[in-house]
Amino acid sequence: MVSMDPTMLSAVTRGWLDSRYRDGLSKEVPLKVDKPFGLNIQLKPTDWTFEKEHFLGLGVSTEIDEWSIPKPYPCPEAGPLAADCALVKIDWQQAKTRVILPVVGNVKNPMSLFDFRGM
Repeated sequence: MVSMDPTMLSAVTRGWLDSRYRDGLSKEVPLKVDKPFGLNIQLKPTDWTFEKEHFLGLGVSTEIDEWSIPKPYPCPEAGPLAADCALVKIDWQQAKTRVILPVVGNVKNPMSLFDFRGM
């Protein structure tokens, strides 16, 4: 999301990932409760110029009912309350979340901007 006004952000691209298949589509790997995990989400290609003083935002959401609706039963793997099953926790305090944006100027090979193997 981008805007000159942080209260009026507009989406400039989107990306999706089913976290169970974060390591590939051949095998489902469930997440472990209260254990940090990493995800690499490829965004839809777009061409956008972020001007000086633009505000950038990152929106994270889920569409799965499992996360958004409190359960009528206990969920011991998530916590003692049924409502614990409906929580998605993002730990921003660890400061390990990042967005990598290529900086484009007079580039001879634009594809070189998207080679992240050394990261």
